[in-house]
Amino acid sequence: MDSAELVSHYQKNANAVLAGGAGLIAASAVGFPFFAAISVMLKKIEGDIAPCSYILIAVATYIQVTILIMGILFTMIVYRPDMPAVLVQILSDFAFFLFVGPAIPIAMQYMAIGVAVLGDKRQTPILPRWFGYLNLWVAGVSTTSCVIGFFKTGPLAWNGVIAFWLPVAALGIWLPATIWMMFAAIARNALTTD
Repeated sequence: MDSAELVSHYQKNANAVLAGGAGLIAASAVGFPFFAAISVMLKKIEGDIAPCSYILIAVATYIQVTILIMGILFTMIVYRPDMPAVLVQILSDFAFFLFVGPAIPIAMQYMAIGVAVLGDKRQTPILPRWFGYLNLWVAGVSTTSCVIGFFKTGPLAWNGVIAFWLPVAALGIWLPATIWMMFAAIARNALTTD
């Protein structure tokens, strides 16, 4: 969309954009307990020296702050309907680049989980080995969006099949698998055994 079309789109959908911005702001807080739970499991796997657990905490904080900023940006876009079109376009691009662009830090999160899970030497690991491999696969798939600044259209653009939809599909697999694995570990008291 050119800047005039973009402004029109945001003005026509202002309430939906505000709801989405509020949802992102709320999601930025909800993620902390989720990542804290994963971190506890990684710490149990790694023991006293737990680099993967600390990487996860650092990257999770980065991700949650990024989500907060996206929510604020989308809210700002429609908060002042008389904002110049060029500013609307810049804020919109910034918000979407934050949504898609931070591939390498996010991949570090998946790699930290994968390395920790695969490093679990217990006879019955806290999280299964396939989950470690899944995290490494998702890490690789997630890095495809780090090139979005080079492409405005096509599969490597911010909304393209490779840069956007492939990492989103991987996240759609990872999130329920992670929740399932965590509940399964809790159900069998995996954190209370050595």
